[in-house]
Amino acid sequence: MLRGFIGAMKAGRIAVAVVVVMITVFSTLPTYALPTKDTVRQPGKVSSNRAFYGIDVSVWQGNIDWQKVKHAGADYAFVRAGATGQNSFEMIKDRTYEKNMDEAAKAGVARGVYWYSQATTTEEAVIEAKEVCKYAEGRKLELPIVMDMEFSNGRLDAAYAGWVSEGGSANARKQLTLIADAFLNYCRDHGYTTCLYVSQSLTSKTSGVDVAKLVKDGHELWIAQYNINNTSSEDYTYWQYSSIDRISGIRGRVDSNYMYIPKNKNTNGNKKMEATMDYEQLAYTGNPVEPEVTVQDGVTKLTENQDYTLVYAKNIRKGTGYVIVKGKGKYRGYTECVPFRIGSKTIEKEERANEVTDVVTSEVNGKTQVKFTAAESNVGNYRVFYRNSNSEEWQHVDTNRTEVFLDGEQRQVKVATVKENKVIATATPKNNKKTDIIDKAVQNDTELSGVSKEKTNKVRLIDKEVSNDVTTSSGKN
Repeated sequence: MLRGFIGAMKAGRIAVAVVVVMITVFSTLPTYALPTKDTVRQPGKVSSNRAFYGIDVSVWQGNIDWQKVKHAGADYAFVRAGATGQNSFEMIKDRTYEKNMDEAAKAGVARGVYWYSQATTTEEAVIEAKEVCKYAEGRKLELPIVMDMEFSNGRLDAAYAGWVSEGGSANARKQLTLIADAFLNYCRDHGYTTCLYVSQSLTSKTSGVDVAKLVKDGHELWIAQYNINNTSSEDYTYWQYSSIDRISGIRGRVDSNYMYIPKNKNTNGNKKMEATMDYEQLAYTGNPVEPEVTVQDGVTKLTENQDYTLVYAKNIRKGTGYVIVKGKGKYRGYTECVPFRIGSKTIEKEERANEVTDVVTSEVNGKTQVKFTAAESNVGNYRVFYRNSNSEEWQHVDTNRTEVFLDGEQRQVKVATVKENKVIATATPKNNKKTDIIDKAVQNDTELSGVSKEKTNKVRLIDKEVSNDVTTSSGKN
């Protein structure tokens, strides 16, 4: 989003003294190639936060294929709603705004909205805020409305020069903060979460915006610093680290960002706040999966987009996905990052709680020892299914203990939990392998222990289809 203030300096329209101040305060642009999402190193902030990748876009990105953008790893985007004229106070809507908002939503990309500001008074800031709220009205925004404050050879540059001339850098700092405060408070008063975008240099404690005050007041902070590491000491939520990145779905270059969410839940005083979901794992489909989330304040069920927003991240590929919950209104400041798994099948939480864990088998004095950790839920007892080297038929033994000894060397083992004589969940030993002992005389040549003692062909893997002929949660043998 940065257009730079250097052009204003070159134009020669600002007093020399003010130019010297601005060069001193704001000249932090790097002289080396800017990083991309593949080369950037995460700053120290990542030790206590999870980092999520996203982009910000405007008409300059042209026609965007949002499906490709999502599959390429961008979980969110800030979409420009419009801009204020640099030389006259004119509201200009971004002609790609509606399409970008609609297509991003269809692709499962969470959205925030930003307005490129050139407000030079609090009154102008409120007019801009009204305009962006008008465009956001009726849309489900997962992320904040952003005031994009930057120098770019326009009205704000000239106003800043005047503030410095009138009362020095402290006066300029005061005016910038009042303008940002007016814009952000108007948007928040109309039901939106809010954020200020500035370059790191504009956070100067002597001549920039008082961002610490704004953060303390509950607004988020988005800092642009085109560097390998973010060196800011401010409490920022978003870091724009590049303006020249590339991503599938966009032909040209794009701004890239990281959003930081605390690893530990932040209730911000709302101690009874909790987000839950009914599924421990969702089935992989090749497309974004979005588990339903319930957010409660004690026994009170809260309303999405009124009390909180949801951002689904890293939710396409197999592995760990996340639901980012951010409070709104009186729940502002509450943040929780809820993980879930994406795997081969959907598993409800109750089913997961019924499973035993840490199942392992070993050979002890000619017997197969089966050990496991008890299920989380209340189950009747456990049923250990097994097949030995002589039989293809499953046999079983019931027990209420978490350790069982089976006669002989068993080729396959499954441990099931049982309620009312029905199998409700099964688990396979960590080291269990579908092997078939060819030569029964070779007693030690088994892989139940995970180690083959003879490197011969006397143990072969059974065909993959055999994996289906095991006890399932329906209780069929």
